[in-house]
Amino acid sequence: MSQRRLAVLGVAAASATALVLSTSPAFASSGDVLSVTAANPSGTNVAVGDTLTGSLASGTTNSFSFTSGGKTVTIVCSAASMSATDSSNPAAPGTANLSIGTLTFTSCTISGISGVTVSSVKLNGAASANVTSSPKDFNVTALDERVALNNGLGVVNCDYGTNSTHAPIVGTIANPPTGKISFTNQTVWLLTGTSVCGAPGSTGLFNMTLGNVVDQTQSNGLLFAN
Repeated sequence: MSQRRLAVLGVAAASATALVLSTSPAFASSGDVLSVTAANPSGTNVAVGDTLTGSLASGTTNSFSFTSGGKTVTIVCSAASMSATDSSNPAAPGTANLSIGTLTFTSCTISGISGVTVSSVKLNGAASANVTSSPKDFNVTALDERVALNNGLGVVNCDYGTNSTHAPIVGTIANPPTGKISFTNQTVWLLTGTSVCGAPGSTGLFNMTLGNVVDQTQSNGLLFAN
């Protein structure tokens, strides 16, 4: 075989090898605020449009308390699920933006008020959040969470959350292996509702720990904040 032909084959082999290396997940590197499977630079960047999901951390419950008629009312739920879509994921350090599609709580009980049960707790309308690099926080910037209470005569809707006129609801992120987002004694505002829900403009306290936070689009890879 001629030296010229050997040289051509060598160049072709080198090009093929470079192509494989550049497209192989094993050699992927991350540099954005949100990554999957590992922190920067060893993970894969979350892509715009990816679906992120989480559920109530194992062994924990969600709690929400507010004041109604001078009494403290507490709702405790033993299951929860959240899904969000990534709408931006810039280079770290920075702020990634999310659109929350679902935030649902189930298996809920209520105490502090008699003759009332919890029918449902779920998102009412659009919601948004962002993730910051420093500190590593999950900031819910717009949320209308509708708590449907059944008083035996019908359903009373109480909408709690936050909006542009209020402070965000902040969760602290602990990357895997802990892999949790913890909301501790976060203030939420009564957005709409009758006196059963509390006084107009009143606030409540929200506690929740999300676990198993993954990028569903990328084979349920564990999510990291950078």
